[in-house]
This record gives sequence, C-alpha cells and structure tokens, in this order.
Amino acid sequence: MKIFKIDKMPVENSYEEISEFSQYDLEDVYKTNAEAGFYWYASGSYEGSGQLLILKDGKWYLHSCSHCSCYGPVEHLELTKPMSSLDEIKSKCSEDLWKEIECLVNLAKEKGYK
Repeated sequence: MKIFKIDKMPVENSYEEISEFSQYDLEDVYKTNAEAGFYWYASGSYEGSGQLLILKDGKWYLHSCSHCSCYGPVEHLELTKPMSSLDEIKSKCSEDLWKEIECLVNLAKEKGYK
C-alpha cells in the first residue's frame, strides 16, 4: 500500500497543527488492504481533524479523521459508501467537505489514479 500525506492544511484551523498519523494509525490503515491512501491530519489538545481518501478494489472511500480525546483519527475506520471514480467524489460532497478533500483528490490524480 502506498500512503501519501498532504503537508499543508487545506482549511483554516486555529487550534491545530499539521501532524502525521502515528504508527498505530498507519497499522489500522494498512489493515484495510487498500491499494493507496491519501490524507491530511491536524492535531491539537487531545483532538484532531483531517480526511483520509482510500482506494481499494477499484473503489474510492472517504473517512473523516476528526476525533476527540477518546479516539484516534482512524480508530473507527470503515470503508462504506464506495465511489467509482475521483470525479464522482466532488458530486457527492458538500461545498465545505470539498474544501477539505480537494487537495487529496488532486494529489491522487497527480499520482496517476482515476
């Protein structure tokens, strides 16, 4: 599995700093047996936010990495609501969500994914 990280927050967030997934978080992502993953993640005082875009079996899945102190960013990772292409993702998102994931979709396209 290839995992790509965005190093700049796509949305303004005053209380968090860009972060990386911990080794435990990465292990949970690897357990999905996906082909590729694209994410940005920011953490602050016992909480975090971010988005994870996963390609598995030719389908795309989106996971919100927002969490409070009780959980981690991928602790409740479930691959539901598959989308058949990167172009389909935009049509299924609100304007606010698109602002958070457009950078992930663009990076996936830059890496040659469809």
